[in-house]
Amino acid sequence: MRVGLAAALVLLTVAPADAETAARKIEIVRPASKGAMNSVPAVITLRGAPQGTACQEVVRAPENRALTGGKTTVLLGGDRVVCPVVPDGTIEAFTPRAMRPSGFTPDAAAWDATRLTLRKATSTGQVTLLPKTKGSTFLGGWRFSEPAATKRPAGP
Repeated sequence: MRVGLAAALVLLTVAPADAETAARKIEIVRPASKGAMNSVPAVITLRGAPQGTACQEVVRAPENRALTGGKTTVLLGGDRVVCPVVPDGTIEAFTPRAMRPSGFTPDAAAWDATRLTLRKATSTGQVTLLPKTKGSTFLGGWRFSEPAATKRPAGP
């Protein structure tokens, strides 16, 4: 499953580079879990960041240190990375079809890219990347969890 990680691409789009849109940093943490989920890669993509912007080097969990994603930001269970973001920028997490675990429908909607749009209040700090589940059953794909203090209020 770790073959081909370098083939996944980090896509970047251009945004104005003034004081209002200056990049801030957010840490993305993918906690270790029990079992095979640790080896399912999550590719992190930045949208809305200035061209040429990239996440810092991934801090690998001890069991993942032999892996390299090349220029692509790939997280496995226990890994973390700090990425620059701009207000209203978006972080996406997905697992390319060829890297999805056997036993799951590769085209299932659960595997669609998960997006987190960052507002001014959530443009710094930490978010957690977790597998999409229903109870203890893995559905495929990812979800972001923000700390309670930075969640956007419910409403229209």
